[in-house]
Amino acid sequence: MWPVVPSTDPTGAARAESPARDRSIDVAKGLAIIAIVVGHVWRGLNSSGVLAGLPLNVVEEVDTALYAVHLPVFAFLAGLFVRRSVDRYGAWDYLRQRAADFVWLYLLWTVLQGLVRLWTTTATNHPLTPESFVESFWTKDSQLWFLPFLLVVTVLSVLTRPWRSVSFGALTTGLTILVAVALWGLDIPWIGLAGIQLLPFFWLGCMMGAGQLIGLWSRVRWWALALTGGVLFTLILSVTDPATSTWTAYPRTPASVAAGVAAATVGTISALALSKGLARVSPLVTLGQRSLDIFLAHILATAGCRILLLQLGVEIWWVHLILGVAAGLTFPLVLRAVAQRAGASWLFSAPSLLSRANTASGSH
Repeated sequence: MWPVVPSTDPTGAARAESPARDRSIDVAKGLAIIAIVVGHVWRGLNSSGVLAGLPLNVVEEVDTALYAVHLPVFAFLAGLFVRRSVDRYGAWDYLRQRAADFVWLYLLWTVLQGLVRLWTTTATNHPLTPESFVESFWTKDSQLWFLPFLLVVTVLSVLTRPWRSVSFGALTTGLTILVAVALWGLDIPWIGLAGIQLLPFFWLGCMMGAGQLIGLWSRVRWWALALTGGVLFTLILSVTDPATSTWTAYPRTPASVAAGVAAATVGTISALALSKGLARVSPLVTLGQRSLDIFLAHILATAGCRILLLQLGVEIWWVHLILGVAAGLTFPLVLRAVAQRAGASWLFSAPSLLSRANTASGSH
């Protein structure tokens, strides 16, 4: 059921919140969630040795290209609806719903993924012990760290309201950039702080808002912006060794940090512009609308697919990649449908007891 504040996806954006929200935002989330699934499949294949036949520089370039963009895109999209939601529902109701969703889903899926990993520990790339399982609740151990990050930055933005004036917005944005640059490329292990390098993208999303982003497309040529950003992104990856926001395969230097920040910025702009051009592609819209489900459950599917294929003797990397990505995108959608039929919607949103659902509203 719909809670007082509409339920969220990994971006923290409310679904079906306003007529002003067009399909390009869902497409942007769809592209980003595909990149996240591809990235996790790619890293899983690398850790298991399936990519051993490929040149190391190719493996690192693909990894860097994926991680340079998808997290900044999601962080930017996360901020787009914050101001509108606070104005519409009030700061307390909005934060209460965010906390209910993010805390519930983080704890629930940390338990579910941990139990599966403990059960299959001999077949996984990163075996989990009972001790590390306990530690995974406060340390960065899986993709789920993004949920506490979103909660922390949402609280910060709602408490400070950077959109209240241009000067205050510029000041706080500058501070977030300084923090991000100082920490860019570092793998911060503690939840809540992990991913803090993405704060400027979230902050700029808060400052812009969905309405201004949508209005931008009537004033600029999306294809020119997408092409220019794509060319610059490719050029940066070709001639430099950029550090990605939360990790780097290359030495962390001022040059690699600068290149990484530049790649994330132009890559995000290009991805958002491309999303406008692909707004009529319904499968991408659907994936974007179901990005929370995919984000939460795809690791179980991609790891399971890799383990099964290896047990069957399949070691062709592109077969693993295609089937792993397909499993990571489809399994969560099937699981969501089954959960809804079984009355287990709590797998993908906080129970009404926590969120004080509005029973007069429709289904989530």
